[in-house]
Amino acid sequence: MPDIILSDGHEAFAPGTTGLAVRTPEVAMAYDEELAMRKRAIGLRQNALATIQFTILGTDGNPVDVSDYDIEVRFREAALVNKTIYSATGTLVPPDMGLIEVTVPETVRETAGIFLAEAGILNGDGDLLMSNELYLYNEHSAWGDTSRKGPPQIADFRLSLRDSDPYENELIDHFDYGLVEICMAAVRAVVFWNEQPPMIGSLTYSTITMPYRDLWLTGGHLFLFEMAEEHYRRNYLSYNASGLTTDDKNRHREYAAAWQNRYQRYREQVIHKKAQLNYARCYGGLGSGGPY
Repeated sequence: MPDIILSDGHEAFAPGTTGLAVRTPEVAMAYDEELAMRKRAIGLRQNALATIQFTILGTDGNPVDVSDYDIEVRFREAALVNKTIYSATGTLVPPDMGLIEVTVPETVRETAGIFLAEAGILNGDGDLLMSNELYLYNEHSAWGDTSRKGPPQIADFRLSLRDSDPYENELIDHFDYGLVEICMAAVRAVVFWNEQPPMIGSLTYSTITMPYRDLWLTGGHLFLFEMAEEHYRRNYLSYNASGLTTDDKNRHREYAAAWQNRYQRYREQVIHKKAQLNYARCYGGLGSGGPY
């Protein structure tokens, strides 16, 4: 059973707080339509005060009136390696009956890593009726610790893919990869490391403790390219009518080659690094207890 740590709420904001401390999920769009049913994500900076606001949605993507229920939000590390769960009370933001907010617990804010925030809607007996889950990507800042551990900066993920600004994408007017996709790809890269033989307990990392940042970027690329390939493969349709030809989705082969290349590279990097670390464990020294 994981530890559940309750937030003391001493830094809680008043309901309906606005301003620099408020964080809301990125709105995912496709063909000028909001992707309401897509999982959501929020970017945070280590040790920055943060209250997150988001709307509770039903399975159809529509807002749900939760005004008659209790709201508890639980936070846990996204690769599910760290078993500790932090809990805080959520509040309704009037007059919207589905918009809630919660102060991010201090321990979560001060820890660079990728977290899951799950808002549970509870009845009067404390039974869970439904929940919504989103990613929190808490990246390093100069106001945090000096550890090399924790995820690469979101901006570094984007820059390494030449997706640092919408103007870099000549055929679209937005980022190619959304924050929720970066979160999922980064988490999968850590899970891949953990599940790749040899599986050694002391070399099992979470998104908080993973120390190999450049290797992590390569793994993130792999899973981002895999998602892109699936998108282009599913939506590919060459169209030709009245002299007008449309073939803008004909990129699945390029992305398939790209993710296969990254897969080969990432797998080799993981195998070599784990082998190196495993070999290093074979050597050690014991003192004789004598003066020489």
